[in-house]
Amino acid sequence: MSFMNLRIRTKLYLAFGIVLLSVLVGFVFIFFLNRRMNVAADVESEIRWAESNFTFTRFYFRMYNSYFDEKYLFKARANFDSARLAVDTVYDWLEQNDFADLKGRTRELVQSVNRYAEVMDRYTVLRQQLCGKKGAVDDGRMQKYVDEISLSGLYPQLGHISSQAVMYLYRYLDRVDYDLFLHAFELANRDLPTGLPEWAQTKTNNFRKLLAEIEPIAKNLEKEHKELVAIAPQISDEIFDIAEKSYAYRSELQERSQGLILWVVLILLTTCFIVTLLFSNYLTRTLHAAVAHIQRAAQGDLIIEVPRKFLEGKDEICQLAQALDHMTQTMASSIRAIISGASNVSSASGLLSQVSQQLSQGSSEQAASAEEIGSAMTQMTSSINA
Repeated sequence: MSFMNLRIRTKLYLAFGIVLLSVLVGFVFIFFLNRRMNVAADVESEIRWAESNFTFTRFYFRMYNSYFDEKYLFKARANFDSARLAVDTVYDWLEQNDFADLKGRTRELVQSVNRYAEVMDRYTVLRQQLCGKKGAVDDGRMQKYVDEISLSGLYPQLGHISSQAVMYLYRYLDRVDYDLFLHAFELANRDLPTGLPEWAQTKTNNFRKLLAEIEPIAKNLEKEHKELVAIAPQISDEIFDIAEKSYAYRSELQERSQGLILWVVLILLTTCFIVTLLFSNYLTRTLHAAVAHIQRAAQGDLIIEVPRKFLEGKDEICQLAQALDHMTQTMASSIRAIISGASNVSSASGLLSQVSQQLSQGSSEQAASAEEIGSAMTQMTSSINA
């Protein structure tokens, strides 16, 4: 079905549908852009929350290392779990919305966070083991050992060395500084003076045994601590990088959305203008053709024909053109019939005139014959009378 065969109402609906379709397509693009922009904003917000929680995690973990208070460890774990949950949430969002750049970076962050969690778990277990060893020092046996050696007066150098070793051990247990433990270990394992009483040797060996038990814990703690120190800045940098990228991506999407809205408005206005121009041009051309046809018919020109393209359509304007064409053809046919009738009447009147002339001539001839007959009769009468 061609455009000319459609009704005007249908054409109006079609024009409205084209405009509406343009608007819908534009708003669909805007919707998807705004959706991605909202996801980027949620990612930025959630990753900022993860950054804040991880900062508190590092703070409370340092407090735990300094004071060995379980409440700080609990707070550190709680904040870390919140940060980890936020990172997992961000990764799930990115997986669902296919943010390629952010997704790859977030995958690395998830791996770093999981590794940090594993290391922190191992570190916590080692600290608990160290806490059990700390009881052997806090019950006073080590200090009593130092006092006994120092007060004996026999080996003041050994007492001085033992006192320093215990002091370094105390400091290590408070600060978990591996250098302090190495100092304590080095001092406690120096060669014993000759002639040392058996009780002093026994106490010294017990102290060395305690340090030997603490040594693997201290080494592993130092190893895990170094790994935690190495991972923490990496996680902070990754979180900050993701937050900055999500902010930049959201800003870019916002600019694109604003630009798309502008383009949608321009396209909508252009489409409305073009549709209005085409439709009005079609209507005015058809109406102008009909008006011109009527004007020429009014001037007596009934030979003009309406263009075929206006007679082949089925809308109201084309029906008007068809009616005008039919009217002019009917008028022309009627006038031709009148002219033909008038011509016939004129021919008949000519024939009647000829007949009347012939009748008049015959009458004249009869009158002349009558006069001649009369004259003859008169002459005959005169002859008879004579």
